[in-house]
Amino acid sequence: MSRSISDVTTIATTNILPDDPGVLKGIIANLSLENEHLKRQTELLQHYIRELRKQHYGPRSERIHEEQQLFEFYGRLEKPTESAAPPETEPTPRPASRKSGRKVIPPDLRREVVVHDVAEHEKTCPKCKEARAKIGEDISERLEVKPAELYVVQDVRPKYACAKGCKTGVAQAEPPDQVIPKAKVGPSLLAHVLWAKYGLHLPLYREEIMFGMIGLSIPRSTLCQWIARCVELLLPIYEAMKRDVLSSEVIFSDDSPVRLLEPGLGKTRQARIWSYCGDLLHRQIVYEFTKTREQKWPREFLKDFRGVLQVDAYPGYNAILELEQILAAYCWAHSRRKLLEAEGSDKERSRVAVAFIGRLYGIEREIAGQSPKRKKRVRRSRSTKILRRFKKWLDREIQIVLPKSPIGQAIQYVRGHWEGLLTYTKNGAVEIDTNRVERSIRGWKLGLKNWLFLGSEDGGRWGAVIYSFVETCKLHGINPEAYLKDVLVRISTTPESQIHTLMPRLWRPPPDTS
Repeated sequence: MSRSISDVTTIATTNILPDDPGVLKGIIANLSLENEHLKRQTELLQHYIRELRKQHYGPRSERIHEEQQLFEFYGRLEKPTESAAPPETEPTPRPASRKSGRKVIPPDLRREVVVHDVAEHEKTCPKCKEARAKIGEDISERLEVKPAELYVVQDVRPKYACAKGCKTGVAQAEPPDQVIPKAKVGPSLLAHVLWAKYGLHLPLYREEIMFGMIGLSIPRSTLCQWIARCVELLLPIYEAMKRDVLSSEVIFSDDSPVRLLEPGLGKTRQARIWSYCGDLLHRQIVYEFTKTREQKWPREFLKDFRGVLQVDAYPGYNAILELEQILAAYCWAHSRRKLLEAEGSDKERSRVAVAFIGRLYGIEREIAGQSPKRKKRVRRSRSTKILRRFKKWLDREIQIVLPKSPIGQAIQYVRGHWEGLLTYTKNGAVEIDTNRVERSIRGWKLGLKNWLFLGSEDGGRWGAVIYSFVETCKLHGINPEAYLKDVLVRISTTPESQIHTLMPRLWRPPPDTS
C-alpha cells in the first residue's frame, strides 16, 4: 500500500498506528528527523540562554590558563613540541607588581602647617618648676580640598596723549586676542568645560548646576555655544590628526553604536561612532560620527590610505578591503570569543581551539615592546608552526561537527577569515587583535552612561572632534585640560603650515607652564 508523506504525517499526528510495516517505517523516519531537528534547535536556544546569562552575570575575561587548556582534551591529536626561543634575546621580564599599602602624598603639593601645641602651664616642669625643653615633634599629614574658584581677569590698557596738547593721537596697546570674540570667557574656563563634558562625561546640565553652586549662572545654551566655537577653532588640528593617522603603515578601526535624538519626534535612533587608530609612529586616535553604519563611511574616510587595515570581520569594511592598496588583517580575539561561546555545547573542541590561540598569545606576551622587525621574525619562526597545526585541526573537525552548531559556526568563521588572521605574522607592525582600538571606544561608552544619547547631529560631530583630542592626550600621558587650554590660545597665531605641531602627538607645553 502506497501513501504520501502528508498521509503519514496525518496518521502520526492522530496517533493512529497502521498495520502496514512500510508506513510504520515512514512514520519512524519522519519522527526521527523531527527529533533531530528539535534537538539542534534546543541546543541552539540553550546556547543563546548561556550567552545572555554570561553577559549579565558572568566574568568578562576570556583568558583560559594554559594548565587547564592543553591538553586535557587533546589526546587524539599529536602533542605539539615546544619551539625553543630564538637565542638573540631573552624573554622580556614581567613588570614588577604594584606595591600595596598607603599611598604617599605627593611632595609638590602646598603644605599648610598647623601647630597643635600644649597649654602654656604644661611647658613648665611641675616638679622643679623649670621650663621644659623641646625634644622633637611628630608630624602627620592629611589631604584637604578647597572648592573650585572662579576669578576675573581685567585687561587694563592705559591710554597716553601729549601733555602739551599736540594732536599726535593717543597711544594704547592692542587688545589681547580672545578665543571667542566679545565673549566674557577665557581659555582656561573653555578648556575646563570641554574636559568636564568629554573627559569626565558630565552632561551640560550638571555643569550648569556646578557653576551655580559656586555663584555663577551659565545657561546650558551658552555652554553649548562655547563648545561649538571651540570645535570650529580646533577643526584644523583635527584634520591634521586625520592626515597623520592616514599616513600610518597600519590603521586599526572599529565602530560602536550611539543613540541619536530624532528632531521633533521625541525618540532616538541608532547612529555610529567610528574609531581609527594610527600605528606606533602615528599614535593618535581619530573619531568620526555618522548617522548610519553603511560601508560608504569607512570607504570615504580611508579612500587615500595605503597599507594594512586591521578590523573585525564586519562586512561594512568589505568595500574598502577590496581595493588593491589595502591589505586586511583580522582579529584573533574575535575568533577566540566565538570559540569560547561554543564551550557550552562542545567543551572538548572549544577548549582545544582556545588552547591553540592561547599559545599564540603566549608568544605575543614574550615579544611585547620589541621592534616590528623582531616581532615578525619571532612570529614567522614560532607562531606559524602553531598556526599550521591549528589549520590542520580545523580542517579535520569541520568535517565532523554539524555546520549549524555553535562550534561548527565558530570553526567556519575562523577558516573563512584565515588569510586575514595570518597577516600579523607577515608584518611586525600589525597586532594579533584589535583590542587597542576597542579600548579607544571606552570614553564614548562611559559618556553614554551619563548623557544617554546625542541631542543632535552637531553634538555627534563635536564629540568626535573633542574626544579625538582627549583620548589621544590620554594615550600620550598628557593632561587633556592643559593641552586644550594651550592650543585654544595658540591656534589663532600658528601658521597653517605649522598646525600639525599642535597635534597631541607633537605638542610641547610652553616653557612657562611646563
